[in-house]
Amino acid sequence: DKHAAPSSKYLMGNTDFYTDINRRDYFKKCFKKNIRFSKIALEYLERIKMEIIPMNARVLGVLCRGTDYALKRPKGHPIPPSPEEMIAKAREVMDTYNCEYIFLATEDALILERFLCEFEKKLLFVDQKRISPDEMKGVDRVMDANIKLNEDRFKMGLDYLCATYILSKCNCFVAARCGGTKGVLLMSDDFEYEYIYNLGFF
Repeated sequence: DKHAAPSSKYLMGNTDFYTDINRRDYFKKCFKKNIRFSKIALEYLERIKMEIIPMNARVLGVLCRGTDYALKRPKGHPIPPSPEEMIAKAREVMDTYNCEYIFLATEDALILERFLCEFEKKLLFVDQKRISPDEMKGVDRVMDANIKLNEDRFKMGLDYLCATYILSKCNCFVAARCGGTKGVLLMSDDFEYEYIYNLGFF
């Protein structure tokens, strides 16, 4: 039946993927076997990473969701931690694991500002368009805000991929539960330390 629901073994889900190591390893193997970057794409990703991340630096990767998750509270989506919670956790991990820098991935302009105030020159990030609360007015999703602003969707996707790729190469990783976090975990070769928030669902 072409309309039947897919088997659960093909669905990463919002709980087991993060907590069941065997399930995550299954999806990582699927990803690495079937999804490979072209030579041109990989060279581009590596070049951007090298431009942003200092050579041999120890880096904590942080993925912090805001905009539509925080403002619209979409039903069934994971509840993200506040930027203040993530900043406190980032400081703890940096101290414990001797990380010199933080690489922050966020689509939220205010979250970037908060991290910059806290970490200043220790904060690294992809230079990309980010969305403010005012730009979210009248739309439900961050993608809709970008479309409303006539942003280049190819460039948006490329920036998102760059941020996800760089996160996957960090020494440590702290993140909210979201699609980007799954992408990082699929691409990574594992971290010295990872912390994925579990605050329930809207």
